[in-house]
Amino acid sequence: GPRQEVGAPWVLEMVRKESIARYGTEALTGGYRVTTTIDARMQAAAERAVRRGLREYDRRHGYRGPVQADLLRNLRAEGLRTDAELLEHMDSLPPVADARPALVMSFGEAGEVEVLVQGAARSQLPWERVRRRPYVSENEVGPEPAGPEDMFAVGDLILVRDADEGGLELTQRPEVQGALVAINPHDGGIVALVGGYDFSHSKFNRAVDALRQPGSVFKPFIYSAALDHGLTAATVVNDAPVAIYDPTTESVWRPKNNSGRFNGPTRLREALVRSMNLVSVRVLQRVGLSDTIGHIGAFGLPDSSLPPTYSLALGSGGVPPLQIARGYAVLANGGYRVEPWLIERVEQEGLRYQADAAVACRYCELKAEYVGTGSAGAAEWLNGGEPRMPTRLAHAYARLDRLAALYPAAGAEDPFDSFESVAQMQAATLQRNPDVTDRPELFADQKLAPRVVSAENAYIVYDMMRDVVLRGTGRRARALGREDLAGKTGTSNDNRDAWFSGFNGDLLATVWVGFDQERSLGRFEEGGRTALPIWIYFMEEALEGAPEAPLPRPRRIVSARVSPETGLLAPPGEADAIFELFREDALPGASRGTSSADADEEEEELF
Repeated sequence: GPRQEVGAPWVLEMVRKESIARYGTEALTGGYRVTTTIDARMQAAAERAVRRGLREYDRRHGYRGPVQADLLRNLRAEGLRTDAELLEHMDSLPPVADARPALVMSFGEAGEVEVLVQGAARSQLPWERVRRRPYVSENEVGPEPAGPEDMFAVGDLILVRDADEGGLELTQRPEVQGALVAINPHDGGIVALVGGYDFSHSKFNRAVDALRQPGSVFKPFIYSAALDHGLTAATVVNDAPVAIYDPTTESVWRPKNNSGRFNGPTRLREALVRSMNLVSVRVLQRVGLSDTIGHIGAFGLPDSSLPPTYSLALGSGGVPPLQIARGYAVLANGGYRVEPWLIERVEQEGLRYQADAAVACRYCELKAEYVGTGSAGAAEWLNGGEPRMPTRLAHAYARLDRLAALYPAAGAEDPFDSFESVAQMQAATLQRNPDVTDRPELFADQKLAPRVVSAENAYIVYDMMRDVVLRGTGRRARALGREDLAGKTGTSNDNRDAWFSGFNGDLLATVWVGFDQERSLGRFEEGGRTALPIWIYFMEEALEGAPEAPLPRPRRIVSARVSPETGLLAPPGEADAIFELFREDALPGASRGTSSADADEEEEELF
């Protein structure tokens, strides 16, 4: 989408800080014009999604009472009698996100509440728009109120908001907080960012600065490491109790699954779909802490997220949502590490700064293979000094992977004329699928994001995460009616943090929900219930009208029939065999008809 200037408060604060860091305080008064990567439409959708999701959580946990008791009596004691005088005072009250202060003026016989609303006049709230059970604790609400007098009194100050169905409804400022960050996985550009519920109340940017435990949203990184160290999506691991001795504390750690149950021998794909903690721990034991941390560190995740303990398998480190998004971008773009960035251009009496982000571009990467052929065309390209391909043009080339599957390529004899605009180039791609051998000068000196995992590794993890959405802990996302989405839920210890991070080939979004005080959200609040709805609300708007954008399947990925019990290649005629994806050089052995619990004394297959 278009990159525009918008009024998003957390984004503006980030721009202000970065501008001062670059240009000093002159940046605030020197007439600088800053253009960001933010997409105005997606930013608005993100703000609506976060507020809606946090209000829904807040409503589940009960009403905490009026903002201020008996305010009307105090105001009348100060001589404010008329509605106009009261409204003038209310105009001085601080804003509360999308809510407005309202004075309770009277109760009706049917439970309706007459209120004097900031910036408006007297209005009626019907009882069904007021009724809320009282908050008792994060795990309990009180009994249904018989009438509004059980909730507040005449003269109290409450909050109301415009209801989605029209009219007004009772609301309150949620104590719970949340964050959402969405990025373009092709280059890391931040297209939307929300750092909390209400910037006017708390300016802390939770999307960027909050170090929170990611829980199971971290597991795809563990599984990616496993795929690079001899395991496959079909490898069978025993979901059974495990005890790990910690010599530093002289204690034994006994992790458990959220369900409290043990599932026995389980293929890795199923373990990720069902978010089995014990399988993740055993996988980490098999791969090793050092190799796993080295693998995940290449994704760009900070050291705070990589504690050198086996609890790493369950996301025990501290990491901001933006950094989780950064790591997931590697999976979303096919294996390249991109850096999140926000400022695209700075102007002040001319251009002062132009971003030059590294791009995840598979077609651009082909230039290395092309140069290696030693062809005359390559030599001309290298010596010609052609200008760098524009970043947005590189993005369009990156999308050709998907277009190639949708549209037949034209013959090599077809002309491939130079393009005067990105739109012209994109139109041409509907007819043919060019690569660097067509117009190598377009790829000259392009700044490329480094590849940190293979395309095959990224694709298999993506495909496993698609199953999380289709039939696992993220299945609520099926409501979007798309087949290109992949993601993972996450819930930290004692339900203090709820996460969902998900993507298709063109857009990635990470959502976090929790209290600033790091207390429990409640025993029933998990990533799939608390964070995932916010992600769905955002993606529903952000992807409206967008075509399916699955990751392209690498050529060296093959599908093979395996035994669901052993994860080994199924013999001909096995009725319950299933298909699984593998790197062509990592196919498992043939099944001998025994369960993996019996194979190789159980250790080889089950660790």
